[in-house]
Amino acid sequence: MVARRARQWLLTGAMFALVLPGCHHKLPKLAAAGKHVEVIEHVQGSRRVPKGKPGRAYATSLAAVGRIDEARAFLMHDFRHTGDVRSLVALADLEVQQGLRGIALTRFSRAHSLNSRALKGRTDVCDLLRERARQFLAEDEGLAADQDMRRVASVCEAAPEDARLVTEIGQAAAAQARGQRTLAECSDCPPQPAPIAQALAQAKAKGPLAVARLAHLRGFELPPQDVVELLRADLAGELGVDLVTHDTLRAWVGNQPIDGIDKALPAYSPAVQAYVRLRFSLLGPAYTLGEAKGPQVNQDVLGRTDSARPTTTDSAGIALSNVLERLSEQSEIPASNGWRVLALVGDLRAVEFELGTGLRNRAPAKPTVADSGAQGAEASDIDVGARASAPAPVHWAATGPVDQVKLVDLLTLARLRSNGDNADQALEIARFALTNADAGGVAQAQDLARQEAWHRLASGKPWQAIAVMDAVAAARDVGIERAAGSAIALHTALCSENCSGTEDRGVAVRVMGEKWVQQQQKLLMQAARTRVQPGPDPGACPTLRELMVGDAVGPLAKALRAARTDAISPGVAQKLRTAIESDISLSCAGRYSVAVMLKAGHKVTAEVLADELSQAPQILSSAQLELQAELAVIAGRREQAEMLSKAAGGASVQPQAYWRRAAAFGRLADNREFEAHSLRQAILHLPPEHSNDLRQALVVRALLDTTMGESLRDPEVPAAREALMHQTAEYFDGLSAAERWHAREDVARSVAARGPLDDTALSLIRQALWPESMAMMRHPAAMAALEQARGQPMIELTPDPLAPVQWAAAVRHAKPEQLPSKMGLLCPAHEVREGRLVLAKHAGQPEVRRTAAIAVATTGTPAQRETAILLLLQDLAQSKSTAQRERVLALLLDGLVASVGPDQPPQPIFTDRRRLLMAAVAPKPG
Repeated sequence: MVARRARQWLLTGAMFALVLPGCHHKLPKLAAAGKHVEVIEHVQGSRRVPKGKPGRAYATSLAAVGRIDEARAFLMHDFRHTGDVRSLVALADLEVQQGLRGIALTRFSRAHSLNSRALKGRTDVCDLLRERARQFLAEDEGLAADQDMRRVASVCEAAPEDARLVTEIGQAAAAQARGQRTLAECSDCPPQPAPIAQALAQAKAKGPLAVARLAHLRGFELPPQDVVELLRADLAGELGVDLVTHDTLRAWVGNQPIDGIDKALPAYSPAVQAYVRLRFSLLGPAYTLGEAKGPQVNQDVLGRTDSARPTTTDSAGIALSNVLERLSEQSEIPASNGWRVLALVGDLRAVEFELGTGLRNRAPAKPTVADSGAQGAEASDIDVGARASAPAPVHWAATGPVDQVKLVDLLTLARLRSNGDNADQALEIARFALTNADAGGVAQAQDLARQEAWHRLASGKPWQAIAVMDAVAAARDVGIERAAGSAIALHTALCSENCSGTEDRGVAVRVMGEKWVQQQQKLLMQAARTRVQPGPDPGACPTLRELMVGDAVGPLAKALRAARTDAISPGVAQKLRTAIESDISLSCAGRYSVAVMLKAGHKVTAEVLADELSQAPQILSSAQLELQAELAVIAGRREQAEMLSKAAGGASVQPQAYWRRAAAFGRLADNREFEAHSLRQAILHLPPEHSNDLRQALVVRALLDTTMGESLRDPEVPAAREALMHQTAEYFDGLSAAERWHAREDVARSVAARGPLDDTALSLIRQALWPESMAMMRHPAAMAALEQARGQPMIELTPDPLAPVQWAAAVRHAKPEQLPSKMGLLCPAHEVREGRLVLAKHAGQPEVRRTAAIAVATTGTPAQRETAILLLLQDLAQSKSTAQRERVLALLLDGLVASVGPDQPPQPIFTDRRRLLMAAVAPKPG
C-alpha cells in the first residue's frame, strides 16, 4: 500500500513537471506569428510568470504593442531571477532598437563578463564597442577604452582599423595606469604664495598701496606699525581715491592688542596721530586707544560754522577738528587733504567744499594750455589720434598741470559730481586729470586710470569705465574691456525693441561722441563673446551652448529644450532618462541631465537609473562612476553614493579635482553627509598648504549642522558640542596668527549665507567662533550677517555707510532703494558689492535692481556673480519678461566674462556649466 501510494505521488509530480512548463510553451510561436495581443492576454490570464524563452517572447510582444518600458522591466526581472544571460542580451537588443545605445552597452558588457560566448559573432555589438572605445579615448578614459577593445577581440574577428585603434588606446591606457599609480602630490594646485613676511617685505618696497592690496588679496592682518603707516598714506592721498573703510581698518588690525597702535604712534607727526585716533574712535569700544596727547584743540576751529566744518561738539567732532588743525600746522601732508577727514563724519556737500577749496588754492592765476583733455594732450606731445578727446571741462578746477596729489583730488571731485546732471562734467574732469597727469609723467596715472575704470564698471557704468580708461593709452586692461562688453551686452538684452540706451551710454555719447561709442560697441561686444571656458574642459562632450541653440538635435538637446519650459514635468524626467541611456558613454549626457534632475526634484528617475547602472559592476570609467554617485545622491542613497564616489576617485588620475567636484555637488544638492564625506576625501588627497579652503568649508559644514543635529542642540549631550568646538578651534589653530581674523570673518559670513539660523544654532556658532566675548566685538560685519540669517536680529545693527559690508547686512530687511552716496562714490567698489546685491533683490524700481545685478555679475566674486545672475533671471521671470530672459540666457551661454579687478585675467560669469544650466531651466515652483 505504501509503495503504491509512493508511485502515485511520483507519477503526479512527473505530470506536473511536464504540464506546468507547458502552460507558456506556445508563446514563442505565437509571438513569432505576430499574435502579440494573444500572447499578452495569455500571460495576464495566467497565474504563473513565464520564464526563459517564453518570457522573452512575452517581452517581444509587449514591445511590439508599444509597451517598451514594461518589456524592458520584464527582461531585467527574468535575468535577475533566472540568471539567463540570453534575457540580458535580449534586453540590450531591445534597447538598441529604441536608440538607447549607452545603457544597452552596459548590458552587452555585463553579458560578456558572465559568459564570454554569449555575444560570439555579433559584429553589430562589436561596432558599438568600437564606437564607445573611441569616445572613451576622447574623454581620456584609456583603461575603459582598452577594456572595450578586449571585448571586441573576444567576440569578433579583427577589423582592418582595429590595429591602429588598439595601439592608440593601449598607449592611453598605459598612461592612465601610470597616472593612477604615481599621482602627483598636487597636479592642479596653484603655486604656493610666498610666506606672509616675505610677501609683505616685497610689497613695502613698492609702496603703501601695494601693501594695502596685498593685505586684501591674501587676507591677513598687518603689524601695528604698518597699520599706522597705511593710515598716514591714506591721509596723504597715497592710497588713491577710495576711503579706507571701517571694515578695511578692522581687517588690518585683526585680533592684535590695540596698545600696539599706541606704541607705534609717537614716530609720526601730530596730524597723523590725530587722524589715527579719530579713525579708531569710530570703530567702537573694542578699539579704544590711549588718551590723546599734544596741544588742545583750537577753539577757533571748533567755532567755525561753514559747511566745511562740523558744528557738533561731541567726541567725533572734536577729534575731527583736531586733525584739521594739525594738518594746517604742518607741510608734510597737504592741508587740502582735509576732505578725507570730513568724509568720515561730514556729508558730501562739506567734502566737496573742502576739496574745492584745496584745488582753488593750488590753481594757477590764469588758465594754461592744458584746459582740456585734448589741449593738454597736444601741449604734452601725447598722441591721442586713435582716441577721442573729451570736450573742455567747464569746471574751473580742470586747469593747470596735474601732479600726483591733484590727480587724486580731481578724480575724487569727478566722483562727487558724477550723479545727476553733473555726470557729463564728471567724466570730462576725470579724463582731463588722467590725460594731463600721464603727460606730466605722474607714476600712478596708468594704475589710477585702471582703478577708476573698474570702479565705474562695478558701479554699473561700463561706458564711462571705458571712456575713463581711454584717457591713458597705456592703461588698457583687457579684463575690464571684456567685462564692460559683457555689461553692455546684458543691458542691451534687457531693452525693449525701441531701446534708446542707458543713461550711462548717453553720458558717453555726449562726452565722447556717437562715432566713438559705435566703434567701441562693436569692439566690446566682440571681446565680450571671446569665450573663456567655464569649468573643466568638456573634452569630447558637447558644450552647453551647442546643446541649447534652437536647432540642436539629439535626445539631450530635446530634453534640455523641454526643461527650459517646464522642468518638473514627468515628461521631462523621461526625456532626461532617455538622453542618458542614449549617450554611448553615458557621462556626456549625464553631467547635464543630473543637474536638471536635481533642480526639478526628479528623485524617482534618478532611482531608476541608479538601479539600472548597478547591474553593470564592470564599469571602469571614472566619469560613469561619478554619474552613478550623483544619481545615488539625488536618490537619497547615502552609502551607495559614498561607495561609488570612492570608486570614481580611485579611477581618476586627478582625484583632487574629482573630490572638489563631488563636494560642490554635495553642497549643490544640500546633502550634508555627501558634502562632508567629499571634503574629507579631498583634504586627504592634498598637502596641508593647499587644502585650507577645503578645511574651512568643512568647518562651515560642521557649524551648519547646528541647525539640525539633535545631539548638538541637546544641552544634556555635551560630547557633541565639545567635538564641534574642538574641530573649529583646531582649524583656526592651524592658521598663522595673522590669518585668523579673516578666517573667522569668512567662516561666519559663509555660514550666514547658507542659513537660516535659529537661536540655538546662533548661540552655538558664536561659542565656536568667538570663545571670548570681546573677540566678537572685532567682527561687527560678520555678526550682522549672522543676525540677519536668524531673521529677527537680537541686536541693533547700525547701517554705517563707511562699513559697507555691515551696512548691507543691517538694511537687508529694510529693502533700500539706493546706496548711501558716500558709500557708493568713495568706498572701494569690491566692498560695496554686497550692498548692490541687496538693491538687486529689494529695490522697488526694476532699472535699479537690474543695473545693480549686472554690476555685480560682471565684477563680483564667483559666488556673488552667480547670486546676481540668479536675481536678475528671477526678476525677469516674475515680471514675465520672457524675451529679455531668453536673451540674457543666450548671452551667458555664449560665455560672457567678468573682471574681478584691475590687472586680473577675465573669468566666466558662471564658472560651473551645470549651475548655469540650473539657472537656465524653468524655475521650480515654490
